[in-house]
Amino acid sequence: MKYIELAKEALEEKYILGARGLTKDESYQVGDDVRPSYEWDLEHDCSTYFTTGELAGGTCCIEVKMDVETAEELAANIEEAIKKASKYGDVGRDTVILAGRSTTRNDYQMDDDEIRIKNAWVEAIVNE
Repeated sequence: MKYIELAKEALEEKYILGARGLTKDESYQVGDDVRPSYEWDLEHDCSTYFTTGELAGGTCCIEVKMDVETAEELAANIEEAIKKASKYGDVGRDTVILAGRSTTRNDYQMDDDEIRIKNAWVEAIVNE
């Protein structure tokens, strides 16, 4: 299984994982801290990067379901989150697996299965 070692480490270290498609202005290496995301401005249908500058309280990504019994189950969930995350970000950019220890949730996350990991770092870079 492709992500079994990552799954074992995440379970042992009690990480929260998420998959994120990067944008053209993002470039990371494994271990790098990831910048916080901007909120979505519903009124103007764009990132608040362009309007108010409001941050999302963490880095937005697709949740990896962590409520599992085995590393094999978690590895499968990682693969599922990667597939979902691949439709976000910019074409030709990497998808990364983010890790962290806590999340911020609110009532108006815009994407299905979105979570916001606080103080996220890059745990893996996906090469599909």
